Amino acid sequence: MEFRILGPLEVSTGDGAIMLGGPKQRTVLAHLILRADRPVPIDLLIDGLWGEEPPETAKNTLQTYVYRLRQALGEDRISSEAGGYVLHAEAAEIDAARFEVMVKAAKADLPTDPAKAAGARTARALPVGGAFHTPLMQPAADALAADLADVSLAAPAAAVVSNHDGEPYLDSEGWRARSAAHVATPVRWRLVQPALVELGATRVLEVGAGSMLAALAKRTIAGTPVTGIATPDDAEALA
Repeated sequence: MEFRILGPLEVSTGDGAIMLGGPKQRTVLAHLILRADRPVPIDLLIDGLWGEEPPETAKNTLQTYVYRLRQALGEDRISSEAGGYVLHAEAAEIDAARFEVMVKAAKADLPTDPAKAAGARTARALPVGGAFHTPLMQPAADALAADLADVSLAAPAAAVVSNHDGEPYLDSEGWRARSAAHVATPVRWRLVQPALVELGATRVLEVGAGSMLAALAKRTIAGTPVTGIATPDDAEALA
């Protein structure tokens, strides 16, 4: 089983993706994944779901979410311990845990083998607080914004469109702000597509691991090819 929280929250097995329920139920799972193999207090989960004014039925509703998650993931995956719940998962099953291992390994390699570590020197180990593209990631967005404040950004050679608001940016400052904002705000592909049409885009490069835009574009932006690339540097090979 694989748990993905670096991006839209997903859980999958060899048979495909598992249905995880609605937003609040998924929020419960995100908290459990981030603290895998450790008890997550009931009060913390309730605060994460409803804030300072939880309904009187909060504990019962939380129990229902956990019950449904057990049905989806398997009864042995979530146990009740020490006034909370524990998700049982190996580090190798969680993408954020694997990423953390890679960053630590790169830092260890840097003094003795800079070339080996070079690919990870630009990586930012974000303080993950929940599923990406949700308000739970605001601390990570703030940390990224602080890092970017010290980075010199050149103006992009072509319009950059963020999945945050669909606005095209040709200046480095606009892109700097959106780079941090998109970590904690919902993905809005429906705003991106009209922006591409208005720009008169004849070719689109989607930077990142996903292929969401490429799939949507096939149905909504006829005749405009969308190519997925891992990093902006990969665009040079396509020129």
